[in-house]
Amino acid sequence: MQVTNSKSRNIYFDILKGIAIILVAYGHVLQTFNSNWESSIIGKTIYAFHMPLFMLISGYFFYPSVQKTDYDHFIKKRFTHLYLPSLMWGLISCFLIGGSKLFSSQYIDFKYFINLTLTGAWYLTLLFILQIIGAMIERFYAQYKYIAWSVIYLIIYIAPQLWMMRELKYLTPFFIIAIALRKYDWSKCSYKIGILFLLIFIVTMKVYTFEHSMYRMSDNIFTIDYHLSAFIRFIAGLSGSICVIWLASYLQKIKNITILIAKIGLITLPIYVLHQKFLIINKILHINTNNLIILTCFTAIDILLSVFIYKFLNKNKTLSLLLFGE
Repeated sequence: MQVTNSKSRNIYFDILKGIAIILVAYGHVLQTFNSNWESSIIGKTIYAFHMPLFMLISGYFFYPSVQKTDYDHFIKKRFTHLYLPSLMWGLISCFLIGGSKLFSSQYIDFKYFINLTLTGAWYLTLLFILQIIGAMIERFYAQYKYIAWSVIYLIIYIAPQLWMMRELKYLTPFFIIAIALRKYDWSKCSYKIGILFLLIFIVTMKVYTFEHSMYRMSDNIFTIDYHLSAFIRFIAGLSGSICVIWLASYLQKIKNITILIAKIGLITLPIYVLHQKFLIINKILHINTNNLIILTCFTAIDILLSVFIYKFLNKNKTLSLLLFGE
């Protein structure tokens, strides 16, 4: 694919983002409607790499954005685009959960609600933190950025499981790798690399279980299991992501599919913050299924509803800013 000019757009990364958000939505649909989702091969596969893939994409676009503006403006822009909507969705979650607890006279843990507010939409908060760190490195240590990133990640790796530390341990390496690999044209990933990492991913998934995921991460750095799990988690995330990066280079040649997925990829943030809200309905329906066709249909409906609500809310400039950072 040719390098784009100001009047055209390389939609490869829109396709890649579209695939990533579809995987995220499918994973949450599976989690909602299949009580045995952790033992599902599809569930295990998706959760092994879908967020690393998102972080690789985010890292790829970091330095072009930080280098074309001054430090203060970049921080303000990142806060508006990432952390402001994250905070707002955190507050909305607090309002809904808190209201439910008050209505049912349940105990309210204020510490939990403070954490929920500050975390908000956790991936947006995490990305905001990494981009602030990256901006500081670019401003003060640009010549030694990889050394600086290495030192920072070492500190993160051995740090106790404090606020957002679990997520930072898991996804920071992918952000750094994407920065290092930006000089390559990802849309022309060779079949040799694709096949190699596909084989690595298949072998890794033979030993990968949900116990290796971020959600089961140990906090004892003085055990072999801590480091072994971190290694398996990293290899699964990287190899699975590169497989999708490779497959997307072929997928972009299929015009109709390309256009649809690319359109979804243009609005990943709104879909990310909205799609789980509709899944709450299963608290009433109590549907439990492992039928792939049904789960795929639920995912499509979930994404369509997210797009519809986004288009509706986006008409109001204030809501667009607060909820979607636009």
